[in-house]
Order: sequence, then structure tokens, then C-alpha cells
Amino acid sequence: MYCIAKNLNPIKRIVEDLLIVEVANDALKENFFEYVILNNQSKAIRKGNFTGPVVQFCTRLFSQGVYKLEVKNCDINQVETIVFEKA
Repeated sequence: MYCIAKNLNPIKRIVEDLLIVEVANDALKENFFEYVILNNQSKAIRKGNFTGPVVQFCTRLFSQGVYKLEVKNCDINQVETIVFEKA
């Protein structure tokens, strides 16, 4: 696993106002990543890119529900998915 959501409840995967994602593998921390956040209807509600070991996503204005964060490591063409719930 190359990215981890640091502030998710490990059992329920619940987030309040901020989702913090860290690239866990030191060798990949400076790679280029693209992300998309999908709602429960699989509609993209936010997308973009980042470089670096840590990124924060503000979820304050998200409605309550289940979301999917897909992070693609463009340097090695690998995608990781994190499912979380907005409280």
C-alpha cells in the first residue's frame, strides 16, 4: 500500500472535516499523483493532483454519506482506493 489515510477511524473509516492522506512508501513520496473523490453514485465531486508525502482534503462541505478516494501514482501507473464515510 503506498498511501494511507491517517485520520480515518480504522474500524469505521469515518471522517469529519478533513481527510489526511500520507504516502507511506519513502521511495514514492515525491512521485506525481492524481486523485478523484467519488460520491455513492460514482459521480466525481473533486479531482486534482499532488506531489509530496502528505495531502489534505477538506470534507467540511460534503454531505453525509459514503465516498471513494481513488489515488493514481502516475509514475508507476498504480491506483489505490480508499472508501470513507463523511459523518
